[in-house]
Amino acid sequence: MARRHNIRRGALLMLGATALFTIMSAMVKEIAESISFIEIMFFRSAFALPVIFVIVARGRQWGILHTRRFPSHLLRAFSGTMAQGCSFFALTVLPLAEQTALTYTTPLFVTLLSIPLLGEQIGIHRWSAVILGFVGIMVIALGQGAFQGGTWPEKAVMIGMAVAVSQGV
Repeated sequence: MARRHNIRRGALLMLGATALFTIMSAMVKEIAESISFIEIMFFRSAFALPVIFVIVARGRQWGILHTRRFPSHLLRAFSGTMAQGCSFFALTVLPLAEQTALTYTTPLFVTLLSIPLLGEQIGIHRWSAVILGFVGIMVIALGQGAFQGGTWPEKAVMIGMAVAVSQGV
């Protein structure tokens, strides 16, 4: 018997996740004035572990923590840590709106990375969307002068894009 997806619940969970990530980003932006972004990363991860433990323990699904593909799991953990580090650093030097906009470029990089990593065939509609998305990135980046050398906020645009690439792996 096919299980029907609860679209309304899924949409509400996505909205909730987006709201929570926005709140977290705003808190990182505020706290980063007095604490290093590396310390913020540490405490964010340290507070997440007990929550994950409670979720797994509550469902008594300890097997979910086991993996047969440890090298791939390690690569994903590394890319996730890199994404978090780049994101938190970018939050320390970029306006919140710009860092968020750069993070939302992840689907563009997922599309591009799906070609060599998964052997996907990309049609004209997706190529058009990717090109249009990169034009949007250029508008954001050039507004900060990212390709002219310069100061940390300008270079942080490139780091902000690294977040999207890291999340795409």
